[in-house]
Amino acid sequence: MRLEGLLYFSEEQNAINKSLEERARYVLIDAGLDKGFWAEAINTAVYLRNRSPASELQDMTPFEFWTNRKTDLSHIRVLGSQVMVP
Repeated sequence: MRLEGLLYFSEEQNAINKSLEERARYVLIDAGLDKGFWAEAINTAVYLRNRSPASELQDMTPFEFWTNRKTDLSHIRVLGSQVMVP
């Protein structure tokens, strides 16, 4: 593992940020939520991205790559859906 700093004009990092912004925007639109939930939408987009297969990882998810455990999506719910808390 190596620590990398953020390069403000890095094409690769800008593309990842744009992709996450687009995913977050779609999460908000799909859930019918306003921009007040932007932080939660970004967190959701990152969480889902880390659990999505990546071709550069031979179709493993980043989660599987870093933890050496299979990705379990059984707990995933749609952002904004109603839930019952006991």
